[in-house]
Amino acid sequence: MQMLRRTAGALLAGMIATGAAGAQISYSTTAFFSGPGATACTMVAAITASCTGGGFSLLFTSASAVNVANGTVTSLGTFSLTGAGDATIPAGSLFFTLLVNESTPTPGTGTFVGGITGSVNTLGGTNFSSLIWTPNPFANVGATQYQMIFDVVGPAANIGLGIPINNTRGINALVTTTSAVPEPATVSLVLTGLAGLIPLAVRRRKNASQHSVA
Repeated sequence: MQMLRRTAGALLAGMIATGAAGAQISYSTTAFFSGPGATACTMVAAITASCTGGGFSLLFTSASAVNVANGTVTSLGTFSLTGAGDATIPAGSLFFTLLVNESTPTPGTGTFVGGITGSVNTLGGTNFSSLIWTPNPFANVGATQYQMIFDVVGPAANIGLGIPINNTRGINALVTTTSAVPEPATVSLVLTGLAGLIPLAVRRRKNASQHSVA
């Protein structure tokens, strides 16, 4: 009996570990700008979000129908900065929200949100940007955790966790499944099989005891 209990526990633990390691995660992203400085910002068909001002256009292109394995670094979308001129975004005037819309394994939405601050200008035909987006580091959907990957050597390193926005900046995250529970039907099948072994183990133990007494 003790052996059967240990076997059952080991089987279920193995099923959970295998489920976590092999989990497939499917998601897409949408985004929008907000705040008093977002009067020139738009969202088109939830695929792109853009802001214009001072001769520049800041465009975010969302990720669509992404399928990744557990433990993968993956793209959540891309910022593109185009144009020429001179623009400054004061703190508290422009916010950017990135929504991770998961369909598998758990339908739901995780949110990264934070302010965009800094300035961008053109000198001698070259654009110089100090724009920084500073969102929260984690977003969770069910058992899935999306961990934002921040710039640790660029301008953001001087102000804390943030992502510099230059001509083209990809937004990436590490995606991990914190736990995975086997399907109920699978668990039931395993337990039914183990239950069938219990009477056999009891009979063998009883027979062994009788032979020992004889």
